[in-house]
Amino acid sequence: MLTLSNLSIPKGSRKARKRLGRGEASGVGKTSGRGHKGQKARSGGGVSPGFEGGQMPLQRRLPKRGFTNIFKKKWTLVNISQLVGHEDPATRERRAEFSPFDLLTLKIVHDLNNPIKLLAVGEIDYPVAVTVQAASKSAIAKIESVGGKVILSPLQEVWKLVDSYALRLEGALETAVVALREEKPEEALEVLKSALEVTGASAASDGGPPPAEDGAPEEPGEADAEKPPEDS
Repeated sequence: MLTLSNLSIPKGSRKARKRLGRGEASGVGKTSGRGHKGQKARSGGGVSPGFEGGQMPLQRRLPKRGFTNIFKKKWTLVNISQLVGHEDPATRERRAEFSPFDLLTLKIVHDLNNPIKLLAVGEIDYPVAVTVQAASKSAIAKIESVGGKVILSPLQEVWKLVDSYALRLEGALETAVVALREEKPEEALEVLKSALEVTGASAASDGGPPPAEDGAPEEPGEADAEKPPEDS
């Protein structure tokens, strides 16, 4: 029976370190396995990886072509065939709607960091409503041919507005995030746009207060302060 009192480590799991410079009988005494003199025998000596003794190293001999575009836009691709065969847990029927959050839940996509594009790979014979950021013309035609629809969601535009005006939106930002969680990107976009108009975002960006309405004083009592004193 295996207990704590008779536990032992597997044979060979712990290997003793090589002790250098401990006599000729060890095989690595005297020069400690470094040989006689030379750059590689010195303390701190040796050459960098890729050094070939002064001749042109391999990484410089090979030609270079092209470049890597660090601003390249990455897309998450979803095929029509990946939408077939999913069940709605509430009705136990074929799922008829797919939002980006549904695609994430169903593990069709792994994250929502990149916009999603629907491609016309595969067939479907029943109507579905798919919400994505982009879709090919042939994919839209296939979905609509069986009575479904493809909704091009402005989700990315919403997040751009959130990033740009996060500091000045305050309560409207929270409302927009709630709308996004409820899968209502159009509503969130309208909330943000209306909030920018109400708070006078264009004036705030210049460092000044929102412009006052025509004929209205900018501050309470300003109109009375400008009146000349009445003669007693």
